[in-house]
Formats: sequence, C-alpha cells, structure tokens
Amino acid sequence: MERSQILQEIIMIRTATIVFALFWAGAAVAQQKQKTLWGSIEVGYGTGIVETGTSGTHYRASKYGFMEVTNTRLKAGYYISPNLSLGAGIGAGNYTGYDIRAVPVFADIRWHFTKSPNLFAFADIGASLFRHEFIDKGFVSELGAGYRVTFGKRCSLNPSVGYNLIAYRQGYRNMLPSPYPGRGKPENRVRHSICLTIAFEF
Repeated sequence: MERSQILQEIIMIRTATIVFALFWAGAAVAQQKQKTLWGSIEVGYGTGIVETGTSGTHYRASKYGFMEVTNTRLKAGYYISPNLSLGAGIGAGNYTGYDIRAVPVFADIRWHFTKSPNLFAFADIGASLFRHEFIDKGFVSELGAGYRVTFGKRCSLNPSVGYNLIAYRQGYRNMLPSPYPGRGKPENRVRHSICLTIAFEF
C-alpha cells in the first residue's frame, strides 16, 4: 500500500472519529434536557458461518477452523418518534482468518415494538476502511434484535444478537496473474457471521 494512500486513510479515520465524538458528546449533554437523543458504547463477539469469493472459494468455520469476530462501536441517535430512531456510528473490528482489521462508519436504524417498547430491531449499514496490506475498503452491515434493560433515569444495558455481513476486495494491487484459476489475483469476498453484543446506552 502506497504511503500517500495510508496517510489519506489515517486522516479520514481521524476526521470521522473526531466528528462522531463531537456529536456523541453533544448527545450526552442534550440528554440532560430531553430523551430523544441517545449515545451508546458496545462490544461484540461472534463467529463466522461462511465466507465466499468470486473465484469460487468457499470457506466454512466447521471445516477451516473457528472464524472469530470481535468489535467495538460508538453510536449516537435521535428518536424521530417514540418507536423509530435514526443515528450513526463508528467502530473497530477484527475478523480472524485473513486477520482483517476493519474501521466501519455506518448509519443506524432502530425500531421499538409498540406492545413491548424494550424490545427492538436494528439495522446498521455503511462502509469500512481496512487496515491490511492487501485488503481494500468495502461494505458492512448488521441486522438483528435486542432488549433494553433500563436502570436509573436514562441508562440501560442492551444485549442483542445480529447477522453480520462484511464485503471486501482481497489481493495485491500489483499482483501478477496466476496460471491457476482463483489464485494470484484480486477477488471480491463476503463473510457471513452471527454476533452477540452488549451495549451501554445513555
């Protein structure tokens, strides 16, 4: 990876982190006056189910070993109605196998069920930068459901389970063609995982 590109990615990551941190701090302050703004810190752990590539590669955790997923995320959102929240987040994740280090930036959508408001469904959709020599940035998403366990006036612990998808392009930019199909050339890859997450919300 060229030095200029590395510097550009570092600047982008730092800028996104600063902007989100300011918004997140604003949400914490605003919470003193209203309940429509919220912020959260969450950590997650999971396992990959399967990973596929455009060259025909197909990896399953049961056959090729345990494909772990660990992530930490910061989120902030705004309730536009009692049931619906729109927000954004930034995080850091690690996917074993190719030892993928991801920095996702994403939109967060959350829906609370009317008859059971502590039960919610969520969707995180965005893009990610990757800190790896031969991994390009790509698409990330997570869909799932959780339950809010409140304590105090505004705080809660939110356990959740979700389906995590990460898509990326793997391969050296200057890699020479290989005489063997599916080898020695870049390919698009997708990993499907199941993750358990615990979030502290305020």
